[in-house]
Amino acid sequence: NSRASRWRAPLPMVSARYCSVHKNVLQLLLDCGALPEEELIEHVIGCVEAHSQEAQAHKLKVPPTEEARQVFMRKIVLEEISPELERLGMKVAMKRHNGVPYFGLVNLREDEQQVASDLGKAQKEYFHLLLSAIQSTEKQSLDAADAGNLRLELKGGKLSIDEVEECLAHLDAGGWICKADDLYSLGVRSELQLMYSTQKSAEV
Repeated sequence: NSRASRWRAPLPMVSARYCSVHKNVLQLLLDCGALPEEELIEHVIGCVEAHSQEAQAHKLKVPPTEEARQVFMRKIVLEEISPELERLGMKVAMKRHNGVPYFGLVNLREDEQQVASDLGKAQKEYFHLLLSAIQSTEKQSLDAADAGNLRLELKGGKLSIDEVEECLAHLDAGGWICKADDLYSLGVRSELQLMYSTQKSAEV
């Protein structure tokens, strides 16, 4: 999967009431970060069919209609998996991105942000400069030249042009940013995390 990280995220300690369906769906979200709803529905159904006996024991049965399958997936992801993750500082959130519903993991611990956590120190600083620059524009996008020049504003390290391009490609593949027509905009994973951060700020 092009959205998956370079590394396989470890499965956190989960509830004893989780069956293999929950564990596999959670592992998928940890690996990919975010998935479009239709794709996630397919994966959930595939997990139920692959672990049919265990799923039956946990009263998980694939509904016959498309609408019912959407409700079925959302119940598993939002009502069964997400609440268990909140005690670990995470949750599953939903947001439309370019008109498509996505489900993805967000970090609830502001002091332990795992946003693009596999980046080096200078790359992380560059990433946050990039997000701020994109958000500050009227069209919420930044052209490739301006994105590359942000490396000159780094204070905690240096990145070459090649390293910046590699970082941008990695962020694009991970769903943190999107590149289209030589313009960079926020990716669905950044939008999900920022949506939660905005909600938290409004509560303060």
